Amino acid sequence: FADAEGYFAACTTDNTVNSSLSEPLYVPVKFHDLPTEKNGSNSSDAEKTPKKPRVRFSNIMEIRQLPSSHALEAKLSRMSYPTVKEQESILKTVGKLTAAQVAKISFFFCFVWFLANFSYQEALSDTQVAIVNILSSTSGLFTLILAAVFPSNSGDRFTLSKLLAVILSIGGVVLVNLSGSEKSAGKDTIGSLWSLVGAMLYAVYIVMIKRKVDREDKLDIPMFFGFVGLFNLLLLWPGFFLLHYTGFEAFEFPSKLIWMCIVINGLIGTVLSEFLWLW
Repeated sequence: FADAEGYFAACTTDNTVNSSLSEPLYVPVKFHDLPTEKNGSNSSDAEKTPKKPRVRFSNIMEIRQLPSSHALEAKLSRMSYPTVKEQESILKTVGKLTAAQVAKISFFFCFVWFLANFSYQEALSDTQVAIVNILSSTSGLFTLILAAVFPSNSGDRFTLSKLLAVILSIGGVVLVNLSGSEKSAGKDTIGSLWSLVGAMLYAVYIVMIKRKVDREDKLDIPMFFGFVGLFNLLLLWPGFFLLHYTGFEAFEFPSKLIWMCIVINGLIGTVLSEFLWLW
């Protein structure tokens, strides 16, 4: 370290062309044993005393700089807990997802979100609303299974208490489904299958988004749903013509009353409920 100034000056002149840091260079340091005395009287003492190695430092040094994205986290890690609690606003900004990152996550989940809602709407057209809502609540079972298979933190582990709660929920679902299927068994069966598919997709949706976003304050939820709606609008509109020409569902422009129902259902039944549910 005695010649540190000269070393850094040399590094500055040599690296003017290449601004990136060089690869680290490690030089092994050989440790020499303590010299033993030549006197015969001390030779026996030296043999009994263990030889202690000397520590020597290499003159080769290198300064590494953390990326600017880690600067705030590094600063918080050196602060005391009371100080950090006083600056919770700063803590919330750590790791906040940018608009581009939120858009990327929304693009991945917009298809799962659409299929889950599509299954739910199809179930409503084929069976009773009460049965659809209760069967949709079985997403807790699929969430429990998927979270245990793909855990995002220690709280997702499988426990007997969670299993007992899910079994009780499924037991009630079975009773309601059997009582409602007596009227029109075939149609209710199709609607029940659509409801279960939607419940599974909702479970996939919530478990996978928890793996993508480990902390809830990192994701701007209104922005997330805004991108989901935008991607669905831009990418899925050809589905209208596909359903029309295949004969699955005829496409026609809705009346003013239906337009109003669609808007109210979209804002309250879909956007607001999904927003509160995900939050």
